[in-house]
Amino acid sequence: MEYEGILSRVEWSEWVVPVPKQNGHVRICGDFKVTINPVLYAEEYPLPRIEDIFASLAGGMKFSVIDLAQAYHQMELKEDSRKYLTFNTQKRIYQYHRLVFSIKSAPSIWQRATDQVLQGLEGPQCYLDDIIVTGSSEDEHLKNLEHVLQILKQFGLRANRAKFTFF
Repeated sequence: MEYEGILSRVEWSEWVVPVPKQNGHVRICGDFKVTINPVLYAEEYPLPRIEDIFASLAGGMKFSVIDLAQAYHQMELKEDSRKYLTFNTQKRIYQYHRLVFSIKSAPSIWQRATDQVLQGLEGPQCYLDDIIVTGSSEDEHLKNLEHVLQILKQFGLRANRAKFTFF
């Protein structure tokens, strides 16, 4: 993750705390639910309801599901926010450069961003890291899928090829 630019080493952070384990030992790490989440302004953006997703896919004859690889880690954080996302291992302290799954507003931030990326496209519906693409025919589905893949490439978003589903 350090090599991929998701995190980097730091010398010190006020946000790293010891977390008690069930067996009585102490784990030194960044437990964001006790550090940053209680004081974080929670970004609010509605996640789509499953009923709405199904309704928008009605009439589709072919479908694809695109899973975005390490989705949240594809979103870079502002430099001044990184200090709050620090954690400790046995040997080093690290700081995230990318959005982290355990931050309470991460789902809302991610959903808003992906909705903006896919805004105006025909055929796709996004729920967090999954994008469902459809069309009323095989040709329309493939055209919509190609357009979604082009948009993802344009915005630098990577799909997980191993989880790509076509049905």
